Amino acid sequence: GTATAFDTTGDLDSLQLYYETDSGQASIGPYSSGGSTHLSFYTNSGGGAASEKARVDSSGRLMVGTTGTTIAGLNAYLQVEGLSGETGAISVTRNSNDAGGPYLMLSKSRGTSDNSENIVSAGDRVGTILFNPADGSDKAHTTASIAVEIDGTPGANDVPGRIIFNTTADGASTVTERLRIDSR
Repeated sequence: GTATAFDTTGDLDSLQLYYETDSGQASIGPYSSGGSTHLSFYTNSGGGAASEKARVDSSGRLMVGTTGTTIAGLNAYLQVEGLSGETGAISVTRNSNDAGGPYLMLSKSRGTSDNSENIVSAGDRVGTILFNPADGSDKAHTTASIAVEIDGTPGANDVPGRIIFNTTADGASTVTERLRIDSR
């Protein structure tokens, strides 16, 4: 294969890395659109033009298969979107010769800076999993959610919790609590 680094403007503000083999090509470089610059990753296989596979935009969001989607009013900093089960999925696997499995971790503190350890309070929401289908105009309305909250007074190494299951009734636009498992 052939690897090339080139400057598309002559002033080193848009240096791109490009790699080509008989079976495909890939490139990484800054691209500008709509007044903002983003870093894009392009690949292809088996000929034809390379297409964008991932992007880091000027706000620091990492987007795979999308250029930005708002769901439930949030434009998340990690977004994956696709047209199939494989391209529209996130996979976490743990390979270890023991009984341990992988983790999906949601965490909360009352801090005001990154890496804070400020203690949470009773009733604080530790995390929520939202299920937001397209309704023909957007993905703003949640059809169901699973939430975890602090269920009592927390202390060092003592954080009681509850799990809340919510669904949206036919004709409604917001979720309603249907089941609660508390810390008692």
